[in-house]
Amino acid sequence: SGSCESICQIAAVHADKVSYVYTRYITPKQESKEATEPEYYVVLNTGSIDSKAVITVAEADAIKGFVDYLCDDDSKKILIAHEGEKFDFPVLLEHVKKYNLMDSFKEVVLGFVDTMPLFKCLFSCRQ
Repeated sequence: SGSCESICQIAAVHADKVSYVYTRYITPKQESKEATEPEYYVVLNTGSIDSKAVITVAEADAIKGFVDYLCDDDSKKILIAHEGEKFDFPVLLEHVKKYNLMDSFKEVVLGFVDTMPLFKCLFSCRQ
């Protein structure tokens, strides 16, 4: 799509195995003014006085690791995100294509579900 969006974090949890989590923070392409060591850390503003540094990995490693996580068992997956149609799904697909992982991705991912329409329906019906 020609998007220039960057992924900051990629994370997933398996619906049947909630302790089976994948999460990686991605090294920013531009140096963060707040980062103490921009090549290895990104500083997250937690909404409080304290900031927490987290270890980051290269974008390619994070995307490949995510696809490997999805392919770790034989089950088919449906990826779910809130407002995923606007950002998550197109950006994820762009990065999967960028790193030539689409064949592996398509073997296990059946599709996507955006939860925003469900929330709109639930909350508009309450009023």
